[in-house]
Amino acid sequence: MNQKLLTVLKFTIFLGIGIFLLWLAVKGQDLNRILEASKTANFTWIAISMLLGFSCLFIRALRWNLLIRPLNYRPRIINTFFAVLTGYFANLAFPRLGEVSKCGVLNKYEKIPIDRLLGTMIVERSFDMLALLILLISIVVFQFHILGDFINSNLLPSLKGKMGGAGRLLLYTSIFLGLTLLFIILLRKKLIKLKIVQKLIGLFKGIWHGIKSVKELKSVWAFLLQT
Repeated sequence: MNQKLLTVLKFTIFLGIGIFLLWLAVKGQDLNRILEASKTANFTWIAISMLLGFSCLFIRALRWNLLIRPLNYRPRIINTFFAVLTGYFANLAFPRLGEVSKCGVLNKYEKIPIDRLLGTMIVERSFDMLALLILLISIVVFQFHILGDFINSNLLPSLKGKMGGAGRLLLYTSIFLGLTLLFIILLRKKLIKLKIVQKLIGLFKGIWHGIKSVKELKSVWAFLLQT
């Protein structure tokens, strides 16, 4: 196929996917209300908000590159940045689809194995959760009286009514996981010979290799600062 025709075809496909995701994101919204609200909006603050948002995403791309480099790959920052943008755009339509989407985009343009990229995603999210936990602890320490009143007034009454159902769910889940683990242990020699199991093992090895990239970071302080 002619190279120009192939490029046009790819662009058309990506444009179609983008329009479909945009439609899913706004489906069910009152477009008239959105248009009315936009007439009274302060576009200066909207521009500042967008600038800060894109800056945050660019920093995420820089941090992702830091995690990828120990895997002996050097992706271009522009490809990593657009992969991050693609991921967040995909999340508008299907939550958590973005993690896989951005790994797929970077795999296509930089030829980095997806399983290793997924490993770096796990590292990223782990540090994001750690940062969030630190912020939550700070809130508890410095605003305990406000948080305590909120918990007593809103959360505790709701939790008391749901504890019975949650307890049964936990019991059933534990039984299911226990039986599954017993099944795997008893049939492990036969299961390990299956092709699908071999592929899963290879996938998890690649993910683990990506997770271990955090141990080989050359710019630890830069990574923490970007986080």
